[in-house]
Amino acid sequence: MATWKELADRVGAGHDLVSPHQYLRAAREHFGRAMEAQSTSDLANLLGTTIGKKVATLVQAYTPVWSQFCYIDETNKLRTNVPRVLISSLPDLDEKPEGAVIEQGQLSDNAYNVQTKTYAKGFKVTRETWVNDDTGTLREIPFVMATAATRTLERTIGTFVKGNPTAYDSTAFFASRTGHNNLATTALARTLTGAGYVVTACQVIEKAKDLSGVHIMGYQGKFLIVPPDTWDTGATLCESETIANTTETSATVLLANPARRYNLTPIKWPYLGDTNNWYVCTDPAQTRLDSGIVVSFLNGRTTPMVLVKRSLYDTQSIEAFANNPCDIEFDLIYDFGVNCGNFRTWYGGIVSGGDETLATS
Repeated sequence: MATWKELADRVGAGHDLVSPHQYLRAAREHFGRAMEAQSTSDLANLLGTTIGKKVATLVQAYTPVWSQFCYIDETNKLRTNVPRVLISSLPDLDEKPEGAVIEQGQLSDNAYNVQTKTYAKGFKVTRETWVNDDTGTLREIPFVMATAATRTLERTIGTFVKGNPTAYDSTAFFASRTGHNNLATTALARTLTGAGYVVTACQVIEKAKDLSGVHIMGYQGKFLIVPPDTWDTGATLCESETIANTTETSATVLLANPARRYNLTPIKWPYLGDTNNWYVCTDPAQTRLDSGIVVSFLNGRTTPMVLVKRSLYDTQSIEAFANNPCDIEFDLIYDFGVNCGNFRTWYGGIVSGGDETLATS
C-alpha cells in the first residue's frame, strides 16, 4: 500500500483538496479501500503535507514587489548575531614593469548582523465547520494562508524601511550627516524642483565611496519607490520627457525632464506606510551584499510551513472521520528577517506629515 507521503504527492500537490470527504474520495481513487485502516493522525500529516505544498506553490507563484529592490539572504539559525561582512573595493591595479614585484593592496571591512525571526498564526476548523461545509469553502484555506504569509512579509519590510532603522555604523540608515548624505525631507512633485530631488538622489548613489572612503563604488540608481498616492508623480518623473517649470498647471512652460535621463524604473508599493515618502535604490542583483535592505530566510526556505494537529480526543479511522469529523488545528509558520545592509545604495525621502496608509490587504 502506498504511504501517506505518496498520497500527498499524487493527490494534493496540484489540487485544491481540503475537505476530508474530498481527501477520502481521492485516496480511494488512487489506492482503493485498503487505506481505511489509517488513523486520523495520518490524516493530520496528509493535510499538513498537502496544504503546505499548495501554500508553497501559491507563494512562489506570487511575485512580491519587495523582491525587486531587496537582497535575499539565507541564515541557518534563529538568532541576532549571524554576521555578514561589507568589504571595501580592491585598490586600483598598478602598471607592472617587467620584473617588478606586484604590490599588495589593503582591504577594509565592516560587519553587520542579520536576524531571522519566526512569524506564526494558528486557527482551528471545528467539527461543525467540516460537517456544514456544503459549498466547499474550506478549499480556500491554502489561499487564505498564502495571502496572510505574503502580506505579512510585505508589511514587515515596509514598516522596517519607513522606520529608518539603525545602520551598521550605529546611526540612522537614512541621514543627512556627512558619511551618509542619503536623506531628503521634501515630497516629490511633477515639477523641475521635484525632478531635481530625484537627480540628487541618483548622484549621491553614483558618487558614493566604499568603506575605505577612497574608491567610488560605481553603482547606479535603478528604482524609484513611491506609495500609490504619489504614483502618477513618480511615473511622470521617471518616464516623461518634459516637466513643468514651477507649478503643475496647464499654462506652465514645459522643460526637459532631467530625472528622465537616469532611466529609473518606478515602483508602486502600498506597504510604505506613508503617503509622501519616496526612495531611490540600486538593483540588488548588481549590489548583492552591498544592497541596502537584506531579507533573510531560515535555511533558504522562502515559503511558510503548515502544521496540522487533530483533536486529541479523536481516535477514529479516516473512513469514520469523513462521516463524523473532529476539530483540526492549523499553524502557519514563516521564518524570515528584515535587515540593514549598506546605506550607500539607498536614498530616502522621508517627509513629515504624511498619512499612515500601510496596506491592510
